[in-house]
Amino acid sequence: MDIVQTIKDIQALRNSKVICYFMADRESIPNNLPGFVGVISSDSYLHIRKHLKKLVADSKKDKLDKLDLILYTRGGEIDAVMPLINLLRSYSKEFNIMVPFKAHSAGTLACLGADSIIMTRISQLSPIDPTTANQFNPLLKNNDPNSPRVGISVEDVASYFKFAFKKEEDALEKARILEIKDESAKVEVFKELVKHVHPLALGNVFRIYSQIRLIGKELLEKHLSIKNPKIKSITKALAEDYYSHQQTIDLEAAKEIFGTLVKVATPDEEKLLDQLLDEYVRDMELDKKFNLRELMGDDLEKNVTVKGAYIHSEAIIHIFETKLKITQRSELPPNVNIQVPPGGSVPLISNFPRAMNVDVVSFNWKEL
Repeated sequence: MDIVQTIKDIQALRNSKVICYFMADRESIPNNLPGFVGVISSDSYLHIRKHLKKLVADSKKDKLDKLDLILYTRGGEIDAVMPLINLLRSYSKEFNIMVPFKAHSAGTLACLGADSIIMTRISQLSPIDPTTANQFNPLLKNNDPNSPRVGISVEDVASYFKFAFKKEEDALEKARILEIKDESAKVEVFKELVKHVHPLALGNVFRIYSQIRLIGKELLEKHLSIKNPKIKSITKALAEDYYSHQQTIDLEAAKEIFGTLVKVATPDEEKLLDQLLDEYVRDMELDKKFNLRELMGDDLEKNVTVKGAYIHSEAIIHIFETKLKITQRSELPPNVNIQVPPGGSVPLISNFPRAMNVDVVSFNWKEL
């Protein structure tokens, strides 16, 4: 099936216009190879605007009557969410987000700005508290300035203080929690934390803790009355009530949290969303692990192009591609020398360990 035709079928079914924003989450070995995971980011803003302008121009109206964003993502930049939702809402009278499978973290945050969230039986949302990272976070390896820094989960910091200070009425829960009442002891609890985590890193955690709740509240206020009690309950549920950022929120749990904001996809809608999901999975090979060693075999050099994200509408296609140059060679012991011609490289020698190098040649959006 053709992705554009499926988009047109969804539009005809829902009497809407559709933009797909689909980000790869392909597993790679080794982990975190560049290009295999796409995220919501500000660099997509102008490309999405181009899709919106074209759709509005073709409609011969000032705004689209109904716009559906079909979103697939594992997350992204918190600061990119509000401008994205403002953009999408400014071009439409009614704005909805359809979730064919995953809309985690920043994707769930984006859903708060939609008039409705259309979910299927396999749709997943997630908590919105992120893992923070800055130059003050702890090093993965102490005393190694080149070591990567450890991300700090907002939930972990909150749970640390909850463990120390929270009073539970339930006897079973109280037995599991260390309740510290003495003020000087509370200071010691904080001192113990800052021995391991820089105070400015903790300040960054608190800033994100406050920011995520403010953004969630403001997104909900775009389509709910500011006095609506659902604003507070939804924000609290997504930001406080889950103990792991990796925990998923399925359709039934989402209906409890969001109430009538969540709409169950009709059988025809679910069929087309499943079809669209399968097409992207096949195109981006999301169901196949990328194994670097398997790819290289005994070749010394290969060039690879990775699809990281799509922005798709009936008239325009944007794709984010990362081009990699991968080389490998044998690692020689200090006492072994091999003559290599000028411009050549160390050949692969049986039973010697191999070193692989991955260079990013380019990464950018292109229009098809």
